[in-house]
Order: sequence, then structure tokens, then C-alpha cells
Amino acid sequence: MYILNVVIGVEMTDFEIDEKNQTSSSNYILSDNESKVLEVLKKNARMSLEQIAKETGLTRQTVVKIIKKLEDANVILGYQPNINYNLLGYKIFILLAKVKPDFNFKLMSEAVNRTRIGKKGAMLFYAGYFNGTYDFYVAFGAHDLAHATSIVNYIGNPFSDVIQEIVLEEALINIAFNDIFNPMAIEQFKKIFNE
Repeated sequence: MYILNVVIGVEMTDFEIDEKNQTSSSNYILSDNESKVLEVLKKNARMSLEQIAKETGLTRQTVVKIIKKLEDANVILGYQPNINYNLLGYKIFILLAKVKPDFNFKLMSEAVNRTRIGKKGAMLFYAGYFNGTYDFYVAFGAHDLAHATSIVNYIGNPFSDVIQEIVLEEALINIAFNDIFNPMAIEQFKKIFNE
């Protein structure tokens, strides 16, 4: 069996969450059959139920029940395409921020929503709050360093009174994205390191 951390009780599409409705986290223990179905869906979420059943060795009815159960339990939050952002001219950047104690979840959601606004042309990948040297991160796509810097300023300026430090890093090689290995990673690595 595998343990998967599940976020419960949040509609992530709007990312507008009041502090009374903060997320709670619990562990969902996957059965072997649920793990099989998830592995197939991670590779290709557009696969037919019949194909999933064939690949997992389960019946179509069992696959339907498992998918419904995982959706109801918020293990499966949705289905999205895996996009080659490099081909679209995006580089991946990570904003790391150290914040003051009065920075709260509402402010974080406002900062993330500023990244999601298409006016600046950013592609939001991930955002979160964690424990360590930095407290808050946003992983996003931008066309180049100047574009990424303008996005960081756009995100950070309204919150300058609660953000102590911001660091911007560029990902040179995307080895995996959304649990899918980048087949071009080896060639990119050789190019960067002259191998």
C-alpha cells in the first residue's frame, strides 16, 4: 500500500479561501488497485475506461468505482494536459520568499492570484507555504529573466510590508514535471554541461 497526502475541503480553481475554511490534511491509504489506476491515469488521463481496465487487469466496473471513489475523496482533483512549456517559449522560475509573522493565508492567496492573472503572461505551476529558510514559493513560467523579474515585482510590490526577502531562481533543466519524465532532459543536460 502507498500513502498519499490529500488536501481536503478546498476548491483550488479560484484559490480564494477565507481563514475559517483553511485546508486540513489527512492521509489517504491507497489500495493496490487504486495505485494501479492512478499510475495509468498519470501517464494518460484521456485513456478510455476499457483501456485502463486492460492495463490494470481490473474490470471496467471496478475502474469506474475506483475513479469515482478517488474523485469523491479529493485524491483526484482534476484532469489536465501535460504541456511542453519550453516549446511555448516559457522557462520555469521559482520565487522564494521569506515573510513576516503577520503574513497569512489570505495574503498568500492574493499573491498567488496575482500570478494567475494573464495580464503579465505568467503560467502558474505550483505555489505553497512551507517550513525552512523561506516560507512561501511560487513556481511559474516566464519568457525570460526580465519577464520573470517583472512578474516577481508585480507579485511582491503590494506585499512589500510583509515580505522580508525574495529570491528568484531559474530552472535550467526540467527533469520531471507533474510526475512525467522529460525525454529531452538528457540532451539539455549535455548542452548545458558541454558533454
